[in-house]
Amino acid sequence: MSTVEENIIGMYSFDEEEQKLFLSDYNEVKLDYKLALKLAIFGGFIGLHHFYLKRWILGILSILFVYTFIPLIVGFVEAFTLKSTIREMNEEKAIGIANSINLRRKMKQYSADGPSDGAVLGTAPTAGVSKVTCQYCGRKVLSTATSCPSCGGDID
Repeated sequence: MSTVEENIIGMYSFDEEEQKLFLSDYNEVKLDYKLALKLAIFGGFIGLHHFYLKRWILGILSILFVYTFIPLIVGFVEAFTLKSTIREMNEEKAIGIANSINLRRKMKQYSADGPSDGAVLGTAPTAGVSKVTCQYCGRKVLSTATSCPSCGGDID
């Protein structure tokens, strides 16, 4: 586990299930420094590393200006700054995933405890509308809903 992952897990105090969820989601989206470096060195002249980093405009500009050798020079220079760029991009992705898991946790806690200020939420009339049970949190949800408002789970 990298320091980014350890810091996020420690900062958000994830339990074991949340850690597994975070790690599986993060491993799907994190960028690989070694691959980006190879793309910058060997494909920097046409901006392959920009496409890998999802910087589409820079990638297209590299292709358009390939005949000037400017993208080759930029790719070589970026090979030296790539490590910090990848780390920052991975941190942003990890924080986004951690925030969504933390929000899910707070929604579960809210649905179990109710509003903390004692307020009662108003409900719209639901005459003639049936309810189904969410398979993730067990709450009753209107059958017309596509996702559970408590946990965000898909309603089949």
